[in-house]
Amino acid sequence: MFFQMEGCDCRVRTVKKNREITEKVDTKIRSLPEENSSELSVRINTNCFRFTIHKNTLSVLGNPEFIQLGYQVRTKQMLIAATDSMGTNKVHLYFTKNGTCYVHSKAMIDGIRRVSGILKESGSYLVKGILTEAGNVICFNLEEAEVSSGDEFDNDIE
Repeated sequence: MFFQMEGCDCRVRTVKKNREITEKVDTKIRSLPEENSSELSVRINTNCFRFTIHKNTLSVLGNPEFIQLGYQVRTKQMLIAATDSMGTNKVHLYFTKNGTCYVHSKAMIDGIRRVSGILKESGSYLVKGILTEAGNVICFNLEEAEVSSGDEFDNDIE
């Protein structure tokens, strides 16, 4: 699960496929409620070593069953990319009864802490993301992570 991508704009598909994905993502963003249309976010809980992925974030990625997580050391950006099948460096998403999506990865959080010196405090961080031009990757600048006083998802996840 812990790997590096060179830059945030991951162009691993053909130009035609990227164009199709971008059109689908644009349609999904337009269909989101206005107040939530720009809210692509992830909550990182360093106590439980858990990434909780916001519903709008998953919706923009096409509600995938599998994702790839990445981290770019130089820019201190975490990346989430949708993928359609299980394989190397791909993570299967799990949902609670109320629809909350989460991924546990002690190795990734420890790795980010070790190589970047961020997320040092124990607790919960909220990070806002942006969709890349290719439309298949969301980037989260971890230097802009906001420390939260409480994690409202803690009681929902067993």
